[in-house]
Amino acid sequence: MPEKDKKLDEIYKLVRANNKMLRGMKRAAFWGTVLKLIIYAVLLGVPVYLYFTIFQPILAELLNAYAQLQETGAQIQETGNQLRSVTDGLPLDKISEIFKKLPGVGQ
Repeated sequence: MPEKDKKLDEIYKLVRANNKMLRGMKRAAFWGTVLKLIIYAVLLGVPVYLYFTIFQPILAELLNAYAQLQETGAQIQETGNQLRSVTDGLPLDKISEIFKKLPGVGQ
């Protein structure tokens, strides 16, 4: 009987050690998962935070300036078209003759 008791004691100690090791592995796996979730949240959250706090106002200003630039370009083009339509109706050959008759302008 004492031999059986020794073996049972040995098995009991091995089971306790195994249980302790398994609990430690489970705890390490849990905290590893929590840490991974935190890392992924930071990796995804920081760019979103930076976009809304820093980059979005800057991009809004740039897009607004670009829209104003396009509007100014369209206005310049429209002014050029208006000037072209005004000068198309002028008799330039008669105007050049008048300038040639002025003293000191044309000779």
